Amino acid sequence: MKNAESQNPKNRTMARLFLVPAVLWLGLSAGACSSYSYYDLDLKFGSGFDVVKIGSIYSCHLVVTGASSDDVVLDPAHCKTATTGELGTVEYSTFADSGNITFTLKAFQYPEANPNCELGEGSTTLAAGNAVRKTGTVTAMATTPAGPCQ
Repeated sequence: MKNAESQNPKNRTMARLFLVPAVLWLGLSAGACSSYSYYDLDLKFGSGFDVVKIGSIYSCHLVVTGASSDDVVLDPAHCKTATTGELGTVEYSTFADSGNITFTLKAFQYPEANPNCELGEGSTTLAAGNAVRKTGTVTAMATTPAGPCQ
């Protein structure tokens, strides 16, 4: 048995009229959502990174700062076998659509990101955009650790 409200044509019309603006609002707000932007980063080891230093890498990080922030831990086995200095391309995605994003490649001689164990670093900064694909190169230069690595 149907209740009296569902049988009243006026109530059904009112319900439909309410749904139209709600659906329209949802459709318009979905268009305002951010879209991913993609950054293709060519990672390299540069000056001062010889076969011995590259072989001593225990951890690699791609640190992202600025309009987006992240600490992407790269596969250490891949980092320490990049004896030609070419790590390859990494794709990073974010919703950030304004400002600048700095990508810093850091190599360490210890599992944690201890500054005394840092073997080298390098960075590049790219402008953020909405639904863009940008490329950049990050070349880490060898450094001398600040102190004893423990």
